[in-house]
Amino acid sequence: MPAVATAQRNDSDVGPPGALLYKNGELVGRTPLYDIGDFPKVYRVVWPEEVLADSKYTSLALSEREQPAQKLAAVKNRWAVIIGMSKYQFAAQGDMEPLAFADKDAKDFTETLKAEGWSPDCVQVLTNEQATKQNVTYALETWLRRAGPEDLIVLFWAGHGWPDPEDPSLAYLACYDSKPSDPSSCWRMDRVRQILEERKARNVVVIADTCHAGKVIRSGDARAISVVPALDAMEKKKDIPNGWVFIVSADSDRKAYEDKAWSNGALTHVLLEGMRDSKADGYKSAGTKDGTVTLGELRAYITDRMAEESLNLLGARLTPLFFTTSGNPEIWNLSLKGK
Repeated sequence: MPAVATAQRNDSDVGPPGALLYKNGELVGRTPLYDIGDFPKVYRVVWPEEVLADSKYTSLALSEREQPAQKLAAVKNRWAVIIGMSKYQFAAQGDMEPLAFADKDAKDFTETLKAEGWSPDCVQVLTNEQATKQNVTYALETWLRRAGPEDLIVLFWAGHGWPDPEDPSLAYLACYDSKPSDPSSCWRMDRVRQILEERKARNVVVIADTCHAGKVIRSGDARAISVVPALDAMEKKKDIPNGWVFIVSADSDRKAYEDKAWSNGALTHVLLEGMRDSKADGYKSAGTKDGTVTLGELRAYITDRMAEESLNLLGARLTPLFFTTSGNPEIWNLSLKGK
């Protein structure tokens, strides 16, 4: 059976909490809590079965509570850099196995944004051979300079990655011409974050359909990157502007699979389902069913559907990670809908 825990909060606490899982005193994962009671608020969190079996998992705690809600300012312009690589220049040398659907993830997400009203002129798409280190650098450091302080930036990245063996809080994102043995040929996650921060946009949404296994998975159906430690380091430093949201595909000890039944990565599959088919609109009262899908509705929908789909198809429950730098719960009313 999954591990189940309950937690109570005072009625002075504001906004939905998150559950933090510690192993040997080190933060190793987090997940949303589900409201199952009135005041004092009672929440339920479900962890994988191995959490109960391993005595080293010693502490389950609530994350810092959120601040009182403040109405979000309107977004002026929307910009997206969308990157997806199934092919890699040095795959034949054994550095990285090809992926099946990462490039399709990027293309499908692009078409979904356009269907939501995004201007094609505000979307930069790089797949496979286009997604070289040089081209990705241009997209992030030059093309995105058009973004202003009242704008929204979306970065979508699907493909391989890996952690720094010397420092697990650092993660590298692979480009088409990257080599795991040469960090300079990759994009380090904290450097990507720094570039996006320099754009000074009010809101930034980072979506990564990757794996967080902490090592390169040498098979054609998995993607490898250690993102959770990097996000934890960001949270501890608290040096990222408010208004950022990270959506990544699995816990630190899970593989983010792609499957032919989905024709996408696990996260992208349910993300597109929630947006394109509006199935997330008003999902489980996470928002109003009004024709606009918010990040809060996507959070609720993706969390449920990704666990259900992966359990049914793969026999393992994949849990997405949602992380925000904002203390304002209204951040979840932000939408990826265009004008």
